[in-house]
Amino acid sequence: MKRFAAPAVCCLLTGLSHAQPVVEIGQMSFTPGDEVVQHYCQYVPPGAAGSDQSWDLSNLVTQGTLTTSYVDPATTPNTADFPDATVACMFWDEMQYYRGDAAGYTWLGSGDGSYVEDCGEGKLLITYPFTMGSSFSDSSTCPLRFDSITYAIISRAREVQADGYGTLHTPYGPVNNVLRIRCHEHGNGNGSSYLDDAWLFVKPGIKEPLVTIWSRWDAVLAPDTLKYAMLIDASIIGVDELFAHDIGLSLTPNPADEMVTITFSAPVDPVIRFEVLDMQGRQVSLSTGPQQLSGICQRVLDISVLEAGAYVLRVRTSRGEFGSTRFVKR
Repeated sequence: MKRFAAPAVCCLLTGLSHAQPVVEIGQMSFTPGDEVVQHYCQYVPPGAAGSDQSWDLSNLVTQGTLTTSYVDPATTPNTADFPDATVACMFWDEMQYYRGDAAGYTWLGSGDGSYVEDCGEGKLLITYPFTMGSSFSDSSTCPLRFDSITYAIISRAREVQADGYGTLHTPYGPVNNVLRIRCHEHGNGNGSSYLDDAWLFVKPGIKEPLVTIWSRWDAVLAPDTLKYAMLIDASIIGVDELFAHDIGLSLTPNPADEMVTITFSAPVDPVIRFEVLDMQGRQVSLSTGPQQLSGICQRVLDISVLEAGAYVLRVRTSRGEFGSTRFVKR
């Protein structure tokens, strides 16, 4: 969608940024056929809790990619061990089983054919609806079996709370109306214990968190702590209506072969940055220039050296005003 700055539009976007997001029934429950692409990134601090926050995670750098495909549990080796499962996916070389219903989304356990971790009623991941201040506690006891013989039991205690909402700044651009969910989990058993802390930045309507920041202290690894972040792929997040636009921004033609014309609105500024990012959030092009006059103006950008594919154009003023849009290089 093309957008141009106007007082009415600016007021509308400002108001939207203060809306309180709500995760409604089923919005974080996967179903067979869903596929999610995420990128491993370096660990970064999750930022502050509270209302109307602005979390700057725009400097996340992709270090690897994970594609998760969700399937019908009936097609998997351990389907008989998880009769209540509604969906399954492969993760960490094991099939993970989940149940999604009107009450929430629950992890039931995992298996690889011979090995099974069966958590009975499961580990509750989210309840519906969920919004700022929502919280719950959950516990589970999970026998570990190999060839039907139980050899260990893992007990887990979990506390989950929505502790903030606001605007999340990603490598692709800012996203308004994001709910942050804090998860704390303590696990014991199989000769070890661990403490997990995770912060999930959730945009209602998108099943996978936009960003997950995760850390684990494990008695086996101590004093080291395992830490990383996961960034959702731009192909999933990149819907124009999700992005905050402090400045009006459009790009033509789209798709394009060699040159694009950027039309944007900004005040007088000594330095405006024009960045092009690939779908992994990596910067592939950067140019800067002054804005001599306040108002709507144009800039021609040479994209001939880019490989064919989809990209994100991000325009930022020195005062932090922002605009972003996607385009395709043919």
